Amino acid sequence: MMGRSHLLLGAAGFLAIEAVMPGFAGPHLNTAELASGTLVACGAAMLPDLDHPQATLARCLPPVSGFVSHAVNTLAGGHRKGTHTLWCWALIGLLTYWALQLPSGPVIALCISSFAALLMLRVLTEADGLVCLVLAGVLGAAAVLAAGADYTWITHAVAIGFGLHLLGDIVTTEG
Repeated sequence: MMGRSHLLLGAAGFLAIEAVMPGFAGPHLNTAELASGTLVACGAAMLPDLDHPQATLARCLPPVSGFVSHAVNTLAGGHRKGTHTLWCWALIGLLTYWALQLPSGPVIALCISSFAALLMLRVLTEADGLVCLVLAGVLGAAAVLAAGADYTWITHAVAIGFGLHLLGDIVTTEG
């Protein structure tokens, strides 16, 4: 699947799961949490492709993202190896939960939401540069501020988005 497909699958999947099972992504999400969770699920749905040096994720914050992508590609054993496993999905979910429990949880929530917004903007607009980065920061900050101090929706959104990426790759003909 391409980045746009993963992005839309993350967003639609998060909304569908919350519509079918209210409270699944956190105790009865309000409108702001639902919108913010959709944004984060979009970005999280692109995370497994960090092992692909040509993916949007690998090109979103050059040169740092490119270096990280090459390192992950090497450690994972190539594309669709280590990062496309249930173990990695569980690890990312646990790391997200743990990081949000730290005293710097609000800053981490801001970083996660801003990074998800950056990925969404890069895929949908194919924009680069400082304007895209600043707009992503504003969107991420708005998401975190609007949703309030309870960040459980972020952990659920990351887990849902990441898991939907794996499911999306399973049902496509090229993996």
